[in-house]
Amino acid sequence: MLDDILVVIVLAIVMSLLTAEQVSLSLIIGKKFLFFAAIALLGWKGVPWVLRILAPLRVSETVASAALIICFFFAYLSELLGVAGIIGAFSAGIAISQTKYHKVESKIQPIAYAFFVPVFFVSIGLSVSFAGTGGQGWMIIGLTIVAILTKLLGSGLGARLTGFSNISSLGIGAGMVSRGEVALILAADRLRGQLTASRKLYRSNCRSYPNHAGNTTHVKGAVH
Repeated sequence: MLDDILVVIVLAIVMSLLTAEQVSLSLIIGKKFLFFAAIALLGWKGVPWVLRILAPLRVSETVASAALIICFFFAYLSELLGVAGIIGAFSAGIAISQTKYHKVESKIQPIAYAFFVPVFFVSIGLSVSFAGTGGQGWMIIGLTIVAILTKLLGSGLGARLTGFSNISSLGIGAGMVSRGEVALILAADRLRGQLTASRKLYRSNCRSYPNHAGNTTHVKGAVH
C-alpha cells in the first residue's frame, strides 16, 4: 500500500501542476502538508476520542456507524485539500486500527463486500469503452503480459529474498497480480476530473467568441 500512497501523492501534485491556470508550487505542497498534518492529528487524538464517546451509546452498532462516519469525513477532507479520497479513507482505517475498537473490521467487511465493492466495480464497468482499441490489440496483449510478469516476478522475488519458500513466493507473486483496485480508483477519479476540466474549458471558450464583424457573440448552453 505504501507504493500506492506515494503514487497518489506524486499524481496529486502533477495533476495540480497540469490543470491549474496559475500554479503556485508552494501552495500545492503546503496543502498536501496541511492534509497529512491534519490527518495525523485527527487520527492520533480525534478518532480515539470520537469512538470512546460514541461506543457506550445504547443503540445498535455504534462503533461500526462511527467508523463509517470517520471514513467518509477523512475522505471528504482529503478531497477538499486536493488529495485522492482513497488516502483519507485509508488513513481513517489506520487510525481506527490503532484503537481498542479495531475489531470493528469484522462488522464493516460485510457492508463493504455487499454494497460498496459491487457498486464500485459496476460503476467502473459501466465507464469502460473499447472505442479506438480495435487496432491496438497486440499492444494491449503485450502490456498485459508485461504487467503480469512484473507483478509475478517482482513480488515473488521479494518474498523469496525475505525467506519464503519457492512455492510460497510463487503464490505471493500470483496473488499480487490481481492488485489494481487503487489504479482503478485513481484512473476513474482523474478521468472524471479531466472531463470536468475539459467541459469547463469548452464552456468558457464557447460562451463568448468574436464574429466576423468584430463584435462578441455569446453562446448559451454549449455543453449540457
